[in-house]
Amino acid sequence: MTGAELYLHKQSNWLMLVMKVTSLTFDASQNHVQATLPGFPSSANTNFPLIFTEELWSETGSKYYPAFIENGVLTILKDGNGEETNSPVKFARAFILR
Repeated sequence: MTGAELYLHKQSNWLMLVMKVTSLTFDASQNHVQATLPGFPSSANTNFPLIFTEELWSETGSKYYPAFIENGVLTILKDGNGEETNSPVKFARAFILR
């Protein structure tokens, strides 16, 4: 990921992860992107579809990527989608119930 900004909002029963990214470039051999999430609770392991949208409040995503967080590491799978390069800055949000 380039130009990545990640924000984590914690509450007692839920977490919200907001990600702003300029580009996603997938590992050629494994077709995934990984990022360590400092401060992310190691007990909050989850799977979710990542909706990569054109703007912060868009309701329709341009692409859906399978993603999961395990032990504070975010993994985004390519799953047949293309790279996100030379495109406008994108936003993604993930809500995680505890």
